[in-house]
Amino acid sequence: SVPNTHFRRFTDDGKHLIAISRNQHELQVYAFQIPKFSYQGDGECLNGTTPMQFQNFFSLKYARPLTREPEVLCKDFCLLSSGDHFMIVASTTRSESIPDASTMAASQDPLISLPTVERVTLYLLLVETGELCDQFTFENEHIILPFQHGVSIYNDLLAILSLRHQTITLLHIKATGQLVLVSRIGVNCHDDDAFVLSQVPTSDADIEMQEDTSASSPPQPRGPPLSGLTHRLLTYLYKQAVGSSAALRRFFFLFDQYSSLVMWKMQFLDFRHLLIKFGSLEGLLNRQSDSSQNCFLAVYNFHTTEIVALYHNGSQELLQAYELLFDMFLVRPFFPPVCMDSSFFNNIHTRESMRRQKATFVTSKNCSFSQVVRRALSHLPFSPYPCTRSPYLDDSMFSYDEKILTALERPKACAEYPTKFLSRKKGAVAFKIVPGIRSSHTSRTRKFATCLFHPILPFVMVVQHTVQPQTVNIHYRWPPT
Repeated sequence: SVPNTHFRRFTDDGKHLIAISRNQHELQVYAFQIPKFSYQGDGECLNGTTPMQFQNFFSLKYARPLTREPEVLCKDFCLLSSGDHFMIVASTTRSESIPDASTMAASQDPLISLPTVERVTLYLLLVETGELCDQFTFENEHIILPFQHGVSIYNDLLAILSLRHQTITLLHIKATGQLVLVSRIGVNCHDDDAFVLSQVPTSDADIEMQEDTSASSPPQPRGPPLSGLTHRLLTYLYKQAVGSSAALRRFFFLFDQYSSLVMWKMQFLDFRHLLIKFGSLEGLLNRQSDSSQNCFLAVYNFHTTEIVALYHNGSQELLQAYELLFDMFLVRPFFPPVCMDSSFFNNIHTRESMRRQKATFVTSKNCSFSQVVRRALSHLPFSPYPCTRSPYLDDSMFSYDEKILTALERPKACAEYPTKFLSRKKGAVAFKIVPGIRSSHTSRTRKFATCLFHPILPFVMVVQHTVQPQTVNIHYRWPPT
C-alpha cells in the first residue's frame, strides 16, 4: 500500500511530506494526518509491528509533472523558503559531457575536465498548491545538487555554487513568487567590474601600443587575469602579512599556491556574509577528503565585497567558534512548536559525546590534535538542512547509538536488530525503531535505510532502499488510553 516513490523530507511545519516519482519526472506532495480512530496498545513505545497502512497517515495532495526525457528531477534535492511558503526542486539532463584529451590540452582552463550537464533548472513552486511560479536555468554547469551540497538558502536569499565557472549566483525569492538575479560572485565582485576590466590591457601588444613602443618580438598572451574573488583573497593575505618580513616572504613564496585556490563549497552565515571553502584544484578534481587537504575558510561580505576573516582548516580558533556557535552555522528556520536542535552550545550530553569522540580518535588513530581539528571542521560549510529535527533526536531526552542512526539526512547502513532509544529521565528503553524487514538468512548485501522524522509529532518513517519494492516501516507513539 506504500507508493513506489522517492520520499524526500517533511516540511518544517510537519504538514506535508515531499516526494519525487520513481521516474523522476513528477513532484508529489502528501498531506500528513493523524489517524482518527483509537488504538489500545503500549503507550510507552513506538510499535513497528502495528498493522497500520500508509493511507492512515498520508493522503496525496497533488502530483505535479515538471520534466520529461532527457531531463529528470534530482531525487535528493529539495529546498524550502522561510515559512514553508515556497519549495525549490532541481532538474538536470541525464547526459554528462567530458571534453576529450586534445580539447583539455589546448585549453588554458584547468577546470575544463570537470563533467558538465547541458542544463540545470531550479523550479520555484507553492507548497500548498504545487503551482509553478518561476524557474532559473544554468547552461553547461557543474553544480552538486544531491543533498543540497552546492546551494545555500537564508530566508529569501538563495546562493548556487558553480564549480565549473567558479561562480556564486545570488538569487532573491520575491514574495510574489519570482527568482530575481541579485549578483554573480567569482570573476567579478561588483556589477561594473566587467567594464573596468575591459579597459585593462591583456597582452604585451596592447601594453606596447599604449606606450608607443615598437614590438621587438611577437606578442605573447599574458593569460587571464585573476578573478575578483581570488584578488580579494590575496589582498587579505597580503594585508595580514604586512608588518612582518618573515610573513611577507612566506606570502610571496606561497603566492602561486594561493592564487590557484578554487572554491569547493559555500554557505550563508547571515544576510551579508558567506562562508566559502577554498582548496586546491587537485583536491576538487579528485574529490579528496577535506580533512586530508589544506583548505581555507573565508568569511566574505558580499555587500562590501571584502573578505573579513580567513581561517586554515586546522584553526583551533575556528573550532571553538564552531562548537560555541553551532546553531549559527546551521542557519535553520525556527518554528515555535519545534524542539531546539541539540548542539555543543546548548546540550551538555552533546558536548560530552564530542569530547569522548575527540579522545577516542586521538588514541585509536594515533594522530595529532591538529588532525582532530581538521576532521571536525571538515563539515563546514554546511549544506541546507544537514540534520533532521525531531523531539526523539534531542540528546537531553534520549540517548541512542549514533553509529547506527544519526540526525544527518543521509542513508545509513542499517543493522539487523532494532535501534534502542534510552530515556535519560527513566534510564530505561523508551522505544525501538525497526530499520526494515529482518532476513531469516545471512546476506552479504549491505542494507541502507533513511529515517524520516516528523519535526513535531512522535512519528518516524524508515525507508529501506536495498530491496525492491522498497520497505517502509512506520513508527508512531500512540497516547496511553
